[in-house]
Amino acid sequence: ESWGGADFASGARGALAKIASAMPADKRASLERLAVFAPSFHIRSDFSAQLDTLHRAIDARQVVSFSYTDANGAATERRVWPLALAYWGARWTLGAWCELRGDFRNFGLERIRELEVREPYPDQQGRRLADLLRHVNAKPR
Repeated sequence: ESWGGADFASGARGALAKIASAMPADKRASLERLAVFAPSFHIRSDFSAQLDTLHRAIDARQVVSFSYTDANGAATERRVWPLALAYWGARWTLGAWCELRGDFRNFGLERIRELEVREPYPDQQGRRLADLLRHVNAKPR
């Protein structure tokens, strides 16, 4: 709920409420007393909006363009086919097919600026999520 953007947060709250309502009363009381917090007051609202925009672009298979600054401070303009978002514990990355590099790339969301959603991209062999996962030797779940 805290780190997933506004769209994910709403879904997370709904799912938690359904889970709690299905629990026996004693377990639900224990859940309500649980002192585990994931505060979100420090997460910028524009970051949450960016995450939601990328999630929708992935779902609709739409090209996105943005300005990107790498770890060395080099700035580039990118057009990518967004395929997946990965959360690494306080850090999000976008896995995508990069038109500039002609290959898969990962982009730290905190380094993305001026994000724009563009036209749809085709379902093309060699540029799908399964191909990205094979590229990084990951196993889909």
